[in-house]
Amino acid sequence: MQKFYYDEEEKKVARVTTNMMGQPVRDIFDFPAKKRYVITNGTACNVTDLNEPFQKSCVSPSAVFMGSTVLGNTDDNMKVDNYRFNITQGPVTIETSFMIAPMKGGDCTVVGMVAYGKDQNGYQFSGTTIYMNFSFEITDKSVFQPPKQCDEPDNTGTLLFEVLGGFSRHGFFKI
Repeated sequence: MQKFYYDEEEKKVARVTTNMMGQPVRDIFDFPAKKRYVITNGTACNVTDLNEPFQKSCVSPSAVFMGSTVLGNTDDNMKVDNYRFNITQGPVTIETSFMIAPMKGGDCTVVGMVAYGKDQNGYQFSGTTIYMNFSFEITDKSVFQPPKQCDEPDNTGTLLFEVLGGFSRHGFFKI
């Protein structure tokens, strides 16, 4: 389970999850500061440079519309639009399908994603993400604030999972 926080005005993204060892992990993307903070177990912090632009969470003109469908049962459902998008970054190609809930004013909310990818050496991966329990207001903005230990000089460096992390860096693929 993952909690995902997205603040378009402040240009900040955070996700809170649990790693394979059961430790809480908070991943903060501070685009104005050009820094990424990964805080594990509330104490260990790794800081890396964030050298990519902030991406609005919606559909780019290059995504292919696949059709609309209903997500849910007859009593509690929502219309979603489905899009397909392929990206290549370095040696990896990713085929991604998105479910988008259209909103008033041209905004949209990603409600699901299925991704399949492989690199030129044949390594394959896939993932399915469903987003739910939406709240359109972040009441506690401290989720975007890294702890003081992130300011220590020995916390900077490259994360081991940066290669794959670049493809799903914000919990969604760049579209």
